[in-house]
Amino acid sequence: MLLGPQQSLICKTMTASSGRGWLRGFKRNMATKKDQSIEFSPVKGAQKAEPVLPTTPQQIPHEALPVNIRFYKWWKTAKGRKFVLGVFITGSAAVLLMHIGKNSFFMNYIKEFYQQYQSGIPVKVDSYTKKTLLPAVMSDLELSQEEEGNLSLFMTNGNEPYSWGELRDDTNAMLGLPFWYQFRDSTEVPLKQMTYGRKGTSISKQLSDEEQSSVHAKNLKEGMALSDKAKKFGLAREIIKVKELQPHTQQGGLAAASVMICYLAAKTINDKMGLFRMVAPWIRGANYIFTMNMTAALYIASKDGFNRKVQGSLDQRAASISKEYAEGGIEYYTKQMQRNAAKRELVLGQDKIYSLKGEEAYELIRRRNKPLHERRDICEEALKSFS
Repeated sequence: MLLGPQQSLICKTMTASSGRGWLRGFKRNMATKKDQSIEFSPVKGAQKAEPVLPTTPQQIPHEALPVNIRFYKWWKTAKGRKFVLGVFITGSAAVLLMHIGKNSFFMNYIKEFYQQYQSGIPVKVDSYTKKTLLPAVMSDLELSQEEEGNLSLFMTNGNEPYSWGELRDDTNAMLGLPFWYQFRDSTEVPLKQMTYGRKGTSISKQLSDEEQSSVHAKNLKEGMALSDKAKKFGLAREIIKVKELQPHTQQGGLAAASVMICYLAAKTINDKMGLFRMVAPWIRGANYIFTMNMTAALYIASKDGFNRKVQGSLDQRAASISKEYAEGGIEYYTKQMQRNAAKRELVLGQDKIYSLKGEEAYELIRRRNKPLHERRDICEEALKSFS
């Protein structure tokens, strides 16, 4: 059958298209067979060609990856990110619970840890402090009967008074007093029976006869014998802490917020810089280390600043009760600096803790406590207001 010019052109076009399609199919088949073909080498002889395998982790199936690579890749999955978020939320709740627990349901364990013992028996608070000084302070602070009943005293193994808890009608608080709170005169201080040493070590000593007759020993004895108004100031300061300020709640909130800030900062850096797309996991590790250090530094600086502010507020409130308390605050911190300066010269290791003036000197960068001379100045300013 004869074809017209137009039909002839269409037929040629279809033939050319089918020819090109056959050629492409032939090339694909040859490329596939090349991976499975037998190659001949004059030296090695006939060899089967090795199949071409994927070379990047993105091309390799997840199950075929090494365990460490699967571990690194798992963190950028939705499940891995949820797990990390859960860990940080749990850690944030844990640090908050720790601060609250020490001042509520864990107080019995705190008391056992800080309780002063003698021959295995807890040391009792002297009757004068318990029956005379404490009732007078509670009366000046206008505590209710329920609050008075919810406050307990015990002798602590620390060097300064310290309180725990929340003092309300339905909650309890406790106040630990150091051993020198029982002394009313310097002649009552038993320097000969006292043992001195480095805390946490077995290195200890007793003062020699020469040291006991020195000026430093005399200052130590005088620094441990406080007047009633100085002791009342110390009691009032710690009672105000558990009744009005209760700084443990703010400290717990600050610690919990710092944990979540660490998580958010690390996550933001990962997302903005695309660190999850990088093969080398040490880059993300460096980010986490940097973020944790910076967050820890920020938390410590904020915590110390808050602690100093609370101490200044406690001194201001206690010294503002009356002229007697203001004078007691001045004496309290003067005697504390006097004790510290004497211990620097007499007690093992104390030379690295206190300065010649009795200030804390063991921290080069941190200042977790307000300087004692500044706390004394607060009491002096309060005394001027009564004049």
